[in-house]
Amino acid sequence: AALSATSKTQSSSATSEKSTISSRNVSTKSESTSKQIQGKTTTSTRSEISGKPKGVMGVLAGLQDKQPDSKIKTGSPSGGGLVRSGTSAKDLLLQWCQHKTIGYENVEIKNFSSSWCDGMAFCAIIHHYYPDAFDFAKLNPKARRANFTFAFKKGEELADIPQLLDVDDMIAMGKKPDYKCVFTQVQSMYQRLRKLDS
Repeated sequence: AALSATSKTQSSSATSEKSTISSRNVSTKSESTSKQIQGKTTTSTRSEISGKPKGVMGVLAGLQDKQPDSKIKTGSPSGGGLVRSGTSAKDLLLQWCQHKTIGYENVEIKNFSSSWCDGMAFCAIIHHYYPDAFDFAKLNPKARRANFTFAFKKGEELADIPQLLDVDDMIAMGKKPDYKCVFTQVQSMYQRLRKLDS
């Protein structure tokens, strides 16, 4: 009877140990699964945060991230060319616009906002590269809508320049359009037209 009791006690102890080990294994698997799930969640979150925006805003962001090509550095200040002297991409693009519109009536580019409010600057840049396409002298700075529509249409027809600005938006913004919007459109023009300089 004593041996039987001892055997039962040992059996019960062994069963208890197996139960403890099994419990630890389950706990370990649970922790491992939890870590994997957390890892996936973290990875997914980082991917979503670092992902690039889609649609129109994505296009705009992508264009704004690109800097004008260094080839716009030509000549010297006295010769009317452009120089890189530690200036920003924005300043270099502004210089390029000024250089291409020298001598154009009703066009004085000082910034990427008010200088573009009537559409004349857009037309002047297109005309500089395609002087036989239309008579710039016939354009009226007061006809803002007509100028924007004409410039964007000609840019697309002649140089495959995508229209990133909406004419109605430009009209609505009045004399001080958003400089980021204008900069984006002008940069798109530069990327297409600069190829004609070579």
